Amino acid sequence: MRASLLASSLLACVLLFPGIEGSEEVKEADVLTLIKLTVAMEAEGEPPMGKLAVAYVIMNRVRQWDKSVSDVIFKDYQFTCWERGSPTKMRLDDIPEWVMDDAEYAALSAFRQTQLDPTQGATHYLNENLTRQIRGGSLPNWVWSMEKVAVIGKHTFYK
Repeated sequence: MRASLLASSLLACVLLFPGIEGSEEVKEADVLTLIKLTVAMEAEGEPPMGKLAVAYVIMNRVRQWDKSVSDVIFKDYQFTCWERGSPTKMRLDDIPEWVMDDAEYAALSAFRQTQLDPTQGATHYLNENLTRQIRGGSLPNWVWSMEKVAVIGKHTFYK
């Protein structure tokens, strides 16, 4: 199944049936697919450790905030890849298979905690250079109230 069609189907289920993720209808494989697609889009150009770090941010939010994976991933203004008009989401089907494979491994590793968390519990991250470029040199205010815990690839992680 094409990645964009799969993503649309999963998103439709989550939006049409709030709370479904906690039910038996949404299997572990579906949750892992949501994490995988998010990691692939958010960290496509990052090394495997960077992909693992993004997957851990998702799971750290799930565990620390007692939210579902879909609540975390689809919350407004959290993961830009899922925002309306995202150029990354528009090319979801063009992401190379090896990136999807790396993202799947990262998703599974963070979900099952089979590798150590390289972010030390981070719940936020950003690409500082890109963010400054987009925002005219500034970073979002939330950065100043958090502790910088890691820099992996082009992403800086905070908790």
